[in-house]
Amino acid sequence: MGQNVMVATVGDFLRLVEPARVKARVGALERRLESIRVDSRAVEPDDLFVALAGAKSDGHLYIEDALARGAAGCLVSASYQRDRRDAVSDLADRYGCAFIAVDAVLPALQGAAERYLERLGHVVRVGITGSNGKTTTKELIAEILSVYGPTYRSAGNLNSDIGVPLAVFGLRAEHRYAVMEMGMNRPGEIAELAWIVRPDIAAITNIAAAHTEFVGDTFGVAREKRAIFSHFDGSQVALVPEDEPFRAFLTEGVRGRIAFFGPSSTSGFEGWADRGA
Repeated sequence: MGQNVMVATVGDFLRLVEPARVKARVGALERRLESIRVDSRAVEPDDLFVALAGAKSDGHLYIEDALARGAAGCLVSASYQRDRRDAVSDLADRYGCAFIAVDAVLPALQGAAERYLERLGHVVRVGITGSNGKTTTKELIAEILSVYGPTYRSAGNLNSDIGVPLAVFGLRAEHRYAVMEMGMNRPGEIAELAWIVRPDIAAITNIAAAHTEFVGDTFGVAREKRAIFSHFDGSQVALVPEDEPFRAFLTEGVRGRIAFFGPSSTSGFEGWADRGA
């Protein structure tokens, strides 16, 4: 996973997981670690496979497939390890890999990502959310920041409760800035992602009637998006569109500096032209 940060082996990853969550560890924790995967089909040699249980499938069904592809280890549920104790030991011996069993796999992954970022305290973190334009805004901000120093951006649309922690582990010690996109597919998700990333600068692109099936109405969307500021302690900056109808609601009670963006708020802005789609 890069020798210039703190996670070079499976054992290093284990030390990022909250000790109270770890129920068992088996096998070769000294195995080199290159990347973290949640899809067994994408596993490459020396990756850590995270066995997530979803609504349609369970990653624990694909553990042996991941190991056959060269996985250095697997993050599994404690119930899986407990029910298959002998089989897990056999797999660890056969593949020379490690198993880390935790009480709940996704929260353990998220917590490890949060601790990983904590150790990269020199990196300025920028969080982006909103109903539309998140990815474009992320790319634009990352391009601007790259003029000033090495800048990392979350890949593609890795913006969910699974995608953000995976994106976090792409950060390296040489980065000065990190721009992370945060999306919402359920109530409370933005607050969870803000807890992981703890952005120094957080921007909301806009509020629109997107994903209202989860939160009821547009006000519900605004309430969820505002959670990107929920872990501010007073030293951070909140960026909000100057013409956003929910502007007052989004900025109410924010612990940090509030800045607005848009034509009237941008010094030197002279105009724009629409070139079509």
